[in-house]
Amino acid sequence: MSFDTSFPRPLLALLLIPALILSGCGSIYSNYREVEQLLLIETMGFDLLPEGVRLTMAAGMQSGGGKGAIRLSGTGGSISAAMDRARNYSFEDELFYSQTNGILIGEQAAEQGIEPFLSYICQSPILRTDVPVFIVRGGSAHEAIMNCGDAQHGVSEILQGVTEYLEYRGATHIFNASELVRSDLRHGSALACVLEYTDSAEPPAGEGRPSLAEKSPASPSPSGAQSSGDMGQREGAASEEEGASHGGDSEGSGAKTLAVAGYGVLKDNRLLAYIDNIQAVGVGFLIDQVGISTVELSDGRGKPVVLEINDGKSHVRPLWNADGSLRKLEISLEASAAVTEINDDADLSDKDYIRQLTEALESYLAEQAGQVLRLSSRLGSDFLSLESRVQQAEPVLTALLKEDFASLLGELEMSLSVNARLSHTNDMKESLT
Repeated sequence: MSFDTSFPRPLLALLLIPALILSGCGSIYSNYREVEQLLLIETMGFDLLPEGVRLTMAAGMQSGGGKGAIRLSGTGGSISAAMDRARNYSFEDELFYSQTNGILIGEQAAEQGIEPFLSYICQSPILRTDVPVFIVRGGSAHEAIMNCGDAQHGVSEILQGVTEYLEYRGATHIFNASELVRSDLRHGSALACVLEYTDSAEPPAGEGRPSLAEKSPASPSPSGAQSSGDMGQREGAASEEEGASHGGDSEGSGAKTLAVAGYGVLKDNRLLAYIDNIQAVGVGFLIDQVGISTVELSDGRGKPVVLEINDGKSHVRPLWNADGSLRKLEISLEASAAVTEINDDADLSDKDYIRQLTEALESYLAEQAGQVLRLSSRLGSDFLSLESRVQQAEPVLTALLKEDFASLLGELEMSLSVNARLSHTNDMKESLT
């Protein structure tokens, strides 16, 4: 009896593939690197210098080999040149960017224009276009990356906490690079999430920043000009003689952090104004990105009450003249909230009391949203994407507008109305009575 020992060609090919892989000949794993040899860049920062760009990067704690976060910095005439210079300080580690989860842009750089940075992000093969972008208020990206945090938590861990907080509970929406580019292309304006470079402890009462602060091109930036002599450094792996260490500097370096500070208004990719956390609540309604946030109000007796806003939306209705020109925008907000803190003597079963709280919430939201709308008109900046809302309602008439929509904002009449309701009270005492 004889046996046919030949294999069908397809089966033979399948058997040969594992052999080729195991032999290493042409293996897809020929460029494999151990994870310990990879420096996972989680945070990247951009600043402008007289001679070019300063690039600052931070690896997360897992890349520090148990010794803390590692930070790299380099300058150059271009972003690519700055990155090459910073790479020189990574020693034997290979930089890996797929886990980059935050881009910081210094205040001074944002005032001069973020277009070069967005262009690099969108064209670079090493970065994702959905990476969140933050403006650093009151400092540079270099300062924030080098100084924030301590031996246990670097800037990457701070950003991760900020992102998680805003995603699940926060009035400010995080915009990524592609969203900023898209908004600028469509409306010539955009909103960017702002983080304030500040002390880790809350400042004394009365020392906060103004709510709506327009940027003055002639005013000096708090971040100041960077030194041109520091052409590159690695902090976290250099020798002790160079004064660097893993996870933090000398005593007191952990006193800085990044705190959520609302939005930055960008027009033609330049920072023009800030919208602080209070008005950010109004922005959320106007752009239909309402987050969970708390507001403190006074009831009819002047007693403090805390409400939690948990849902909301807005409607935009355009009104037109007979000649096809835009006459007015009627904007209405709908809000839902719950009572979370109240005085013991308050009676939530009293309909008049609930009505007073509801009216107080409506007045509060109208004030915050109204301030944001007035800022949009004053700057001639459609950072709220109102044109898109008008186009959704009346696409034909919007297409026939003879003037640029943003140029109409300064003279366009707007009305604002708010309809709020208290959906539930979260009061456990109600179930015990």
